[in-house]
Amino acid sequence: MNLNDRDSVHLDWGSGGRPTNPFASKKLFVADVNESHNKDDEFTYKKISNLTSIDFANSSIDSVSAYDLLEHIPRTWPDGDNGARYPFIEIMNEIYRILKPGGIFLSVTPAYPSPQSFQDPTHVNFITEETISYFDENSWAKHLGYGLTANFEKIHQSWLRGSGPLIGRFPNHTNLNEKISNSSLELRLKHIKRFLRMSQRKNAYSLLWVLRKPCLGNQSEGKKV
Repeated sequence: MNLNDRDSVHLDWGSGGRPTNPFASKKLFVADVNESHNKDDEFTYKKISNLTSIDFANSSIDSVSAYDLLEHIPRTWPDGDNGARYPFIEIMNEIYRILKPGGIFLSVTPAYPSPQSFQDPTHVNFITEETISYFDENSWAKHLGYGLTANFEKIHQSWLRGSGPLIGRFPNHTNLNEKISNSSLELRLKHIKRFLRMSQRKNAYSLLWVLRKPCLGNQSEGKKV
């Protein structure tokens, strides 16, 4: 999959005021509960009205990013019938559903045992190094009755010394055309330099996930929650 081709589409889910287009896709959608960023012709804003539902068709998005988002998604909440829903699982199902086969999900989240995973009072979902195993191709959790339909391939997981703006949010929607005009090698070097700067920080406290929707034809699309 060429994420830089002329038809590529990226969704920055929970973008806040700083939309991100990490693969320099040609079309950028940003989604958040508040339209707090400046209007810009280089992206399309979509207001989030339901945290666990994403208004895109099946297999329509090349890549999705979520910076400092998953820690804010509740693990459970009442469903109104004396039962429970699992919003974290539902949003992972939705991301899987809208990704094209071969599509990439990139997430950065403050994680345990770092104090940053707990200190914000709006953090309700605590991620560990093992959390990713519930959503990858070797997951046993899909047989537990949680409604899990996502079946990602695990491409990468590592610790980062930073989160949010500290990871560079590369490339930002601002001066995007200038960044695209640079050579592919120059962009890669810029990204590497940013990660090297992060590695010099004292403590690593965020987990980087890179997951991929399988390309195989026998993989399910996932269900609309």
